[in-house]
Amino acid sequence: MLNYINRENAYQAERLSSQFRKLLPKKKEIIDLPEPEKIGLIVSFAYPDRIAKRREKGGVSFTMANGRGARISGNDILKDYDYIAAPGIGGDEQNGIIYWILPLNEKDIEKHFANHILIEKVVQWDERKRRTSALEIMRLGKIILHEKSLKFDYSVKENNMNVIIEQIKKNGLSYLNWTQKARDFQYKIMTMRKWFAEDDYPDVSNEKLMDSIESWLKPYLTDVTREEDILKINIFEILHSMMDWKKIRKMEEAMPDKIIVPTGSAVKVNYSENEAPYISVKLQEMFGLCETPKIGLGKIPLVIHLLSPARRPIQITNDLAGFWKNTYFEVKKELKGRYPKHPWPENPLTAEPTKFTKNKLIANKRVP
Repeated sequence: MLNYINRENAYQAERLSSQFRKLLPKKKEIIDLPEPEKIGLIVSFAYPDRIAKRREKGGVSFTMANGRGARISGNDILKDYDYIAAPGIGGDEQNGIIYWILPLNEKDIEKHFANHILIEKVVQWDERKRRTSALEIMRLGKIILHEKSLKFDYSVKENNMNVIIEQIKKNGLSYLNWTQKARDFQYKIMTMRKWFAEDDYPDVSNEKLMDSIESWLKPYLTDVTREEDILKINIFEILHSMMDWKKIRKMEEAMPDKIIVPTGSAVKVNYSENEAPYISVKLQEMFGLCETPKIGLGKIPLVIHLLSPARRPIQITNDLAGFWKNTYFEVKKELKGRYPKHPWPENPLTAEPTKFTKNKLIANKRVP
């Protein structure tokens, strides 16, 4: 019955068996076990940290209850057993070498070590499925005895949200769906924070958002389990919710989406982290305007990208008066011949602003 254990090891096992038999109640389930598993079970009472589980079927590597990794040295005489007791082990902490093994039965482990077995609910990120998965895990120390999938309910929601948060931390804020609208709004808030420090606008810089991600993002993760759910989170709405209506109203006044130019056209104001707020507009539409338009409740001059009739860039300036005085006539000299159908008045400050050619102006009785 013990023909696969050498005599010295068998002697040591029997000696341990004799010692522990005196300490244990005489239970039929122990006495009637096959001899090798009986010895393995008794040895495991003495060395519960050396209960080990095979990492893969047919493999020779094991995970021990104490978390140590180990492999069998020599012939694996218990290859049909997933669990063993390993009283004889050497090597270092990461790469233990097992030189004495005894078989263990999984049911016996669950029965006799029930007080040491933990059942926990775990949520983890599944890289292959790109989603979280909830598991119920039965664990003896570092050994996973069983695991089964769970439905998502209130008992795992907190863990699920934490896993989603960690996934975002791992990948960075860009993992979220930052639309251009959201990025523009983020820039506006940070700009208002700089222009109007006394109003205490929130710090929504990437660094601050990452540092405080649990507080502002968690409320939106209640039903998020998949990567596609993460990408549906509306970052603009979250940023918007960080401010009261007074701050929002002041920001709308100080940083308008559009401004009205002399022709009456509503021209988009471009806000970007990398450059000052600007508008792009045809030069002829700015005739008659002496001063550079300002935003920031009159504090901040806009940068103006002046365009040709073909909407090609001509000049970039934040000093419109200086442009009319010093640069306009050079531009006129260069472009009048290229765009003869469009007005190039001698005095742009008194000329009527227009979006049209000279012929259309005449037809409409709009003579410059």
